[in-house]
Parts: sequence; structure tokens; C-alpha cells
Amino acid sequence: MGQTIQDFVPQHWKIEDSVTGDLNHDYRFDWGIMLVCDDSVKKTNQSGGIKETIFVHPRILAILLRDDSMKCLRLLDENHKFVPGFSDLKYLDPYEGIEIRDGIFKINITWNYGAAHDALTYSFRYQSGQFVLIGAESNYYNPAIREGRDRSFNFLTKKWKEQNVIESSTKNSSKEIWHSLQLKKPKT
Repeated sequence: MGQTIQDFVPQHWKIEDSVTGDLNHDYRFDWGIMLVCDDSVKKTNQSGGIKETIFVHPRILAILLRDDSMKCLRLLDENHKFVPGFSDLKYLDPYEGIEIRDGIFKINITWNYGAAHDALTYSFRYQSGQFVLIGAESNYYNPAIREGRDRSFNFLTKKWKEQNVIESSTKNSSKEIWHSLQLKKPKT
């Protein structure tokens, strides 16, 4: 528990981003904060037989609820892995931001692959005393081949749709397809 968001910042970490809004429908401002470590850690990736070592600054996502009965903020949830860290090569940083709108907490991430990019949005809602992943959006576009793919996942209705978009100089085409998701319970 703490009085301000600064009370939740560990030593050698700083607040990179913060947002306020009512997450638990008590008409009080709650907080989402993105923390980033001042120090970098060594990370090794292996893909396609190529081993790459980079140094990244880890992140922590923390969700704080206002507790008026105790006149403080309390930590509802924290995650050390969901939002990727960034290397000292800042252009590789996929983090775009966080937002709270209508009681929904969103995390925005964009992966860049040269000119192509994949913009991702994850949506969470506070329900039954925990934070639950209720939706995700993926918007991929490659300008070199003028093609894109949009995917929208609704974990509450257990359905997802995909839409492939092809642009040409003569006409644009788009096809929307709906699918079912096989989920047992919501992810927290």
C-alpha cells in the first residue's frame, strides 16, 4: 500500500508512463503505471539458428486501486513479462502506451519489421476481484506488398474475426471471416 504512485517504484526504477481512470466502478481514480529499470539486463534470443545477445531495460506493469476506506492506493496486480523491455537502441522499443477508457485498461504495442508493422492492443477489465484479459486486436500492414491483416479477439464471447486487406492500383479487396475460440476460462 502507498499514498502516491511513487511509493510503488522500486529502487533503480522510474515511472515511464502512467494513466488514471476508474477501473473498479467505485467512482475513484485508479492508476496504471509502467515502470522501467534504469539498468539493463542481458537477454539472448535465438531464431532461425542465429543467436543474438542484447541488453534490455525490463518493465513492470502495475495496477493500483484507490482504497478510500484506508486512504491509500493498493497494488491490485503487477506483471514483469507482458510488456517487453527495450534495448538501448530505442527505435526497437515496441511499447506504445497504456490507457483507461470506460473501465477498460488497454496496453498498446507495435512491432516493426522494416517497413511492415504489427500494432497490438490488449484489453483488460476488473471483474470478480481480479484483472481479466477480455480482448485483443492485431493490425498488421506491409506497405511493400500493400497487404494487411486485422484480427480481433473477444474472449468474453469466445469469437474472433480476421480481415485480410489487399490494396491495388485498380481496386481494394477485403474479406471478413469469423471463428470460434476454444477457451475454458478467462486469462488473468
